[in-house]
Amino acid sequence: MTAVLILAVALAMDAFAVALGRGAARAAEHIGRRVQDALLAAGAFGLAQGVMAWLGWRLGVGVGGWIAAVDHWIAFGLLAVIGGRMLWGALRPGDDEAEEIGTGMIGLIGAAMATSIDAAAAGVAIPAFSVSGLIVCGVIALTAFVLSGIGGLMGAAAGARFGARAEALGGLLLIGIGTNILVQHLESST
Repeated sequence: MTAVLILAVALAMDAFAVALGRGAARAAEHIGRRVQDALLAAGAFGLAQGVMAWLGWRLGVGVGGWIAAVDHWIAFGLLAVIGGRMLWGALRPGDDEAEEIGTGMIGLIGAAMATSIDAAAAGVAIPAFSVSGLIVCGVIALTAFVLSGIGGLMGAAAGARFGARAEALGGLLLIGIGTNILVQHLESST
């Protein structure tokens, strides 16, 4: 079970970082709304991680190779766009369209998908664990939920203190995560 927890935490780290950036962007809102947004983000990240791990597990090795071949490009593209929109929104206050894409429901769904693609690839390895596949997927989902919720609340606290600078940093963080994912995969394939 220790290996399952380690996998779940490793898969949830990107979701945690993205939730941190989203929380920073939402810091200007009322505390109740920030908590609600952190829980919404936690639910989206947890659900996406669990479902994608389950899909990888159920679809098996055939799809796992395809996912591994393109996951880094998809994650990079989604995170770069969302992070860029957050950065644009921080630099141009009042640009509601940039804010909605960066921190709204569209951005949340895109970020949840981008950070969970690796869970699908990891799902292919679920049969190697001595624990039921459903339990593994549940642990992955719950871990992503908890860490994303914590990240969202921490980001909101930082954003309340640092304002638009925290939102800009969150956007840069998303772009950095996407770039890091891309570079790591490109380096490992050479």
